[in-house]
Amino acid sequence: MYKKRYELLDTLRGFSLLNMIGYHFIWDLIYIFSVIDNTLPNLFYIWQQFICISFIFISGFCWQLSHNHIKRGALIFICGLSISLVTYIFTPKNTIIFGILTFLGSATLIIILLHKILSHLKPLTGFLLSSFFFIFFRQITRGYIGFPFYKIQLPDKIYTNHFTAYLGFPHDDFTSADYFPILPWIFLFISGYYAYQYCCNHKLLSYFEKKLSPFLNYLGKKSLIIYLLHQPIIYSLLNIAL
Repeated sequence: MYKKRYELLDTLRGFSLLNMIGYHFIWDLIYIFSVIDNTLPNLFYIWQQFICISFIFISGFCWQLSHNHIKRGALIFICGLSISLVTYIFTPKNTIIFGILTFLGSATLIIILLHKILSHLKPLTGFLLSSFFFIFFRQITRGYIGFPFYKIQLPDKIYTNHFTAYLGFPHDDFTSADYFPILPWIFLFISGYYAYQYCCNHKLLSYFEKKLSPFLNYLGKKSLIIYLLHQPIIYSLLNIAL
């Protein structure tokens, strides 16, 4: 069945991608080439979080627009593994293990199993619950869940190996330059899933048919290939220039 293209989603994805390119350009200057100092670490972290949160939320929103979830999920997951291999070979100190593409591929496949269960909730209820659980599990990689005013410490024994790290329980020796485990990020992905359902039920999807920026729209449509190529290109150009 043909599904129309909602151009605004490509534009939003392109905007996030453009931010990611800028972020990685500065990240390389700080952490790889040591040309500049990170004088505003909190602001830099907020920028990074804005980029990844928008990417994951939009991906969850677009899940039901995919024609083949298994093919797309497997492709993105393999691309994530490829990035892990390439970074391990060429920049071992900045190896990416369980990065954002690995997560997005995993989430795309996981929702295939959860789709029927998730569909039992009303979209607004599902959105609010998944958003709550995302916040509640936000610090799970640091050993606890809850909120700043109410923390539940988790047992150390569940933070044991790379598989638990993939789930959201990294062991003490685990390091990754880009780390997005299943928990808590699957809840953000699901919140995007429910946001689509809400827009669909309330006939709001027509607003997403607008193309606000042809350039950003193009970036959004080519987001996967651009994501795969932008960092090697940035690194190569900086390596030549510096």
